[in-house]
Amino acid sequence: MGDAYTFLIETVTPLHLGCDEVYEPLNAVFDPNKKCLIAFDPYDFLRRLPSSERENFLTICRKGTVGSLLDLYKFMARHAGEAQGREVAVTKALLAHYKSVLELTERNFSRQLNKFTIHRTAFLAYDQRPYIPGTAIKGALRTAYLSWLAGQQHDLKVLSREYRSLEQQLLQGSFQTDPFRLVKVSDFHPVGQIQTRILYAVNLKKEGGAGHGPYQILEVVEPGAWFQGSIKVEAWPPAIRQAARTEKADITRPIQAQQLWQSLRSFLTQEKAREDHELFALGLPKVTLQLHNGDLPLRLGRHSGAECLTLPGYRRIKIKTTGGQTETKDHATTLWLAALAPERWPEPPRPFGWAILRRMTEALQSQCEEREAVWQTQKPSRAPAQERVEEITPKPVDKIPESPAPPPPAQEVWEKAFLTWNPGKQELTAAGPGSKKATSKGKDSVPEALQTKLKKGLRATVVVEAVGN
Repeated sequence: MGDAYTFLIETVTPLHLGCDEVYEPLNAVFDPNKKCLIAFDPYDFLRRLPSSERENFLTICRKGTVGSLLDLYKFMARHAGEAQGREVAVTKALLAHYKSVLELTERNFSRQLNKFTIHRTAFLAYDQRPYIPGTAIKGALRTAYLSWLAGQQHDLKVLSREYRSLEQQLLQGSFQTDPFRLVKVSDFHPVGQIQTRILYAVNLKKEGGAGHGPYQILEVVEPGAWFQGSIKVEAWPPAIRQAARTEKADITRPIQAQQLWQSLRSFLTQEKAREDHELFALGLPKVTLQLHNGDLPLRLGRHSGAECLTLPGYRRIKIKTTGGQTETKDHATTLWLAALAPERWPEPPRPFGWAILRRMTEALQSQCEEREAVWQTQKPSRAPAQERVEEITPKPVDKIPESPAPPPPAQEVWEKAFLTWNPGKQELTAAGPGSKKATSKGKDSVPEALQTKLKKGLRATVVVEAVGN
C-alpha cells in the first residue's frame, strides 16, 4: 500500500556519480583526430593487432614497472586506430594534457600519474549508458526532509550536533523505526542517448577566488539527459503499527508524500539562492532552472556542495587549513565547479549536479518511448574481431575413436553474452541472444583475472552446450 509516483529527471548542469571505476590505458585511448576518448574491449583490441605487436604488448606488461606503464600509454597511442568502441567527448585542454603525459620522462611520469586519473560516472553494465542510483536520489530527499523537520523544532538537545543523534531526534526513530524505510526509490534508468563528456573539476575559493586548489578529471553526464524511475511512499497501516508497538519498533512519524516534495522544493530553493550569490561574487553566471507545473529542483552527485548535504543551523563542515590541519565551520569555503580546462577557462565554470524532477505524464511518457526507440535503432553495433571466433571454435578431433562414441553435446557461441554471478546460489548465468540463458556452478569457467568484475556484470564471448532438454 502507499502512493507510487513515476518521475523523469532531466540534468541541467554536469552530473558525476562515482562508481569506483576509472578509464585505464588497457580499456581506453584518446583519439586526437576524433577529439574523443574511445572505451573498448581489451581482448577485442588485442586480437586486431598483428602477432608481432601483440608480443610487444605482452613484453611491456611483463615488466610491471612505472616505466612500463608509460610505455603502455605510448603503445596504445600508436595503435589508437585499432580501438573500436564507445566514444566519449573530451575537451581541447584534456587532449593537450594527454599529449604532455606521453612526452614525460619516467621520473616525472610517476609524479604526474595520479593527476591524470579519469573517473568514470556510474553506468549500466549491459549497455554502458549512465544511470542514477536510487540511493543518490533518496539521500537528497532525506536531507531536504530532515531540514524541514529541523525548522519545525526548537527543543533539540545539544547532542543533536552529532549528526546521527540529530537524525534520530528529528525522525523519532532509528534503524527499524526510521520512517525512510517506507520510502522506496528505484534506480533511474537512461532514456535514449545519454551524452557524456570528460572535463575538469576545479576548486575555487569563495572569497578571493583568484587562486584555486587541485583539480580532478571526471566523466560527466551532459545537460539535457533524461532518466526515468519511480518513488513510492508506503503507508504504515494500523495493523502493522499495532504489531510494531508490541515489538517496540513502531514508526511514530510516517512520511507524507506531499510534505516530502514540499521539503525538497523549500530546501533546494534556499540552497540555490545561496549558491547564486556565491557565484555572483566570483563573477560567474548562475544556473537557471526552468520549473513548470509542479517540477522540483534536485541536486545530485559528487561536488554538489557540502551545504546541500547538511542541515542549516547544524552544519559542522571540515575545512583543511595550512599545515595539513583541519577546522570545522558552518559553511564551505570553496566551490567545486565543472570546467573545460584546469585553469584559464575558455568558458565560465559551472556548478555540478543540478537537475529537475518532473512527474511523469502521458505526453512525457510518449516522448521517452520515442527517445528510447531512436536510440535502440541507432545504437552502435560492432562486430568482434574475426580471430575471436576462430580461436574459440572447437577444433576437430584428429584421432578416430576405436568404438562409436555418443555425439557431443550441441554447442553454440554467444558473442557479447552478459555474465552475472549469484553468490548465494554460487551460480554463473549467461544471457545470450533471443533471451537465451545458460547457467553453471562456480566461477571456474571464467578466467581468474575477470572473476572480480562479475559483481557488476561482464560482457564476454562464451561457448554453451545443451544438457538434457
